[in-house]
Amino acid sequence: MCKLYYINLLKHQALQKIVRDYSGKITPGKKAPVVIYMNECYMTKYMTWGFPIKDQYIYNARSETVLEKDFFHCVYNHRCLIPVSGFYEWTSKKQPISYELDKPFYIAGIYQNNHFCMITTKANHHVKHI
Repeated sequence: MCKLYYINLLKHQALQKIVRDYSGKITPGKKAPVVIYMNECYMTKYMTWGFPIKDQYIYNARSETVLEKDFFHCVYNHRCLIPVSGFYEWTSKKQPISYELDKPFYIAGIYQNNHFCMITTKANHHVKHI
């Protein structure tokens, strides 16, 4: 996953119940809605995408190694879902390619101290060629 995704409430009205007032592109360091489970119910909370380290953000964690990294110790108790309408990947020539699905989807994530990070994995057949 790259470092740009978006939410389109006009196209995905199903997200309006969850997100309500948020549409647009999201980059690391920007606040965005995530769904968390707290006090026996699901709730939407706005958090900053990326865990801050020095002057940058760690915004993705590989699913294959996230459990091995001390940095991501919060994964056990602080999981979230990130609502998404689409995302961008870049070609080798730095050209953006947008992937918007017919239905909204959710990306697995972890959070801590009002910051969240996506859990990523190897590219599937839809984006593997990039």
